[in-house]
Amino acid sequence: AESGQYISPDPIGLDGGFGPYSYVHNPLEWVDPLGLSTGRAGKQARLKELANDPKQPSHVRGWIKQEQNSIARGQRTNIRNPPGYQLAHWRGYESAKGYGYEYSDPQHTDLHKRQHKYDGRGKKNKPGASGKGKKACKGKKQ
Repeated sequence: AESGQYISPDPIGLDGGFGPYSYVHNPLEWVDPLGLSTGRAGKQARLKELANDPKQPSHVRGWIKQEQNSIARGQRTNIRNPPGYQLAHWRGYESAKGYGYEYSDPQHTDLHKRQHKYDGRGKKNKPGASGKGKKACKGKKQ
């Protein structure tokens, strides 16, 4: 089986979020004991950038600004994704290839899951397939 569930909530004290009993889908492959994987780095910084990105819908920008206000008031410590959205890496800039969240945009959760159903979780995409990151990636790995 590729999934399981902890018998006690948040066994290692990381504040698991909505599913404190949740377990990674594949513990044999989804590990980074030394914390060297860069594919999931920069999520909070990217969400902060999106708050002022005119290309994003106003409801996404508004949600992020409200999250920042909650942090300023001491009501939370991190910015959450807007409801129904995930930060999705651009095609060809997937986390499995070592790209951080600076190569991502909010995407509806169901569309993000459907995309990965067909692209082998990004493995079938050639680096830079979306063409989005050409300006953002100057001097970075391509």
